[in-house]
Amino acid sequence: MLSICHPPRGKPIHSDFLKYCRNLVSKFYCEDVPFSHVVVTFISVITLRSFLEFTLIEQDANWRGPWLNAVFTHYTFFYIAIALSIIVLFYLITGQKITDVARAVMVSFSILNIVPIIDRAFGFNNLYRPGYFIPGQYSGSLLTKYFTFFGPLAHFGVTPGMRTEILLMMIASGIYTWTVTGRLWRGILGGLGFYSVVFIFLILPALINQFYKLDLGSPRATTGIFIDLYLAASLGLGSFIFYTAEPAIFKALIKDIRLERLLYYVLLVFLGMAYSVKPYVYLNGAHNLLGDLFSLSASLVLAFLFSIITNNLADKKIDRISNPDRPTIAATIPEPVYRSIAWWCLAGAILLAAKVSPRALIIISTFIGAYFIYSMPPLRLKRIPVLSKGLIGFNSLLMFMQGYVFINGTTTIPENIIIFFLVFTSLSANFIDLKDIQGDRAAGIRTLPVLTGERWGHCLIGVISFPTYIAAYWIFALKGCFWLCLIM
Repeated sequence: MLSICHPPRGKPIHSDFLKYCRNLVSKFYCEDVPFSHVVVTFISVITLRSFLEFTLIEQDANWRGPWLNAVFTHYTFFYIAIALSIIVLFYLITGQKITDVARAVMVSFSILNIVPIIDRAFGFNNLYRPGYFIPGQYSGSLLTKYFTFFGPLAHFGVTPGMRTEILLMMIASGIYTWTVTGRLWRGILGGLGFYSVVFIFLILPALINQFYKLDLGSPRATTGIFIDLYLAASLGLGSFIFYTAEPAIFKALIKDIRLERLLYYVLLVFLGMAYSVKPYVYLNGAHNLLGDLFSLSASLVLAFLFSIITNNLADKKIDRISNPDRPTIAATIPEPVYRSIAWWCLAGAILLAAKVSPRALIIISTFIGAYFIYSMPPLRLKRIPVLSKGLIGFNSLLMFMQGYVFINGTTTIPENIIIFFLVFTSLSANFIDLKDIQGDRAAGIRTLPVLTGERWGHCLIGVISFPTYIAAYWIFALKGCFWLCLIM
């Protein structure tokens, strides 16, 4: 099989050493290796690093038990965020195709695993522990530590193994950026840029403490805070990389996201939070409320994207008539890529919900499942008139419950709320079929507007929607939710 490898784009070079390096870099750029394999390799490498960290370095029994999963997750998101930051940095410095840069960076993270091996082999694990620069646990200024390569060795901080790894990666980064651009000054910038990114990540507790006083006196105190921080950074940087790599696909996804419907579900989460009878239960002893709320919202967005994509794939016959601008009809996204994006969204939604709580995971999984059996064969319940909209009312209830449980910690939803969503919201949800009458009729989908005709469909749906507004005011306004309901 012919290997699809291509040399880096850059200034012509004449040095034999640089030619050798450029030829080596081209092996990272081989497109016959699926990008998904590169991503899974990267995840495997950082998982192995965390495993070696716990088994070879950490000897403190306190790190075992309930904290282990949180710390392991912390390490994972740390490496993901720092890798994405380096990808963006090298993309800006070199001007290479961002997917090529990502391939080179993610594979090069294999060097991570030398750190625990070096520290254990030379007995450094008994003297030094890897970690951040925690306020109150280091001497001297951060600026001095930057110019002295992290400063003197300390019991908690940058270990000899970590310094060896960072030095090797600085050299490799400099050679890489010099090789692909053919300019020495960019090579120097690449090496220093890599070091600066790593340094910033390691001093984050000290930087945050300058602006907002947090309890960062121990490494465990940073766990919840920094999982949220790295998750937000990873989603932002990942979106930038996706947009840069495939702008047409990214724009097509955004165009088809159906913002009003997504906003409806997000606002239902906030409505559930506002309605909670014990609004301070979650806040007591929970410092990462905003982080969990961000994760919950991101999980909902990804779950909604999965549902949209799978619905579009199943509705091609309808959309050829009613929605010709959908990606499946306009061919703005290749179908295999579209399916792949759906499964990545599903995985992301489940992982983000699991990060918040087991209850959040159950609710978001049920939300996804309800939409799947609504739109996808073999059940494809959207074919059943009126009753099918009960699943939309049910999903509305689920999102209200998500916010309610998030704050109140209990699923004891009042009966009048359950009736409102399962009856009134389900009936009024028939309005979503008004724009698809011709397509639904051609596909044999017997929606209410198809059965009654367009004119009577408008009238009937208007009549059955009116009580929903009355019931919403009666149920929610008494709880101080009037303005939120008005917006919705």
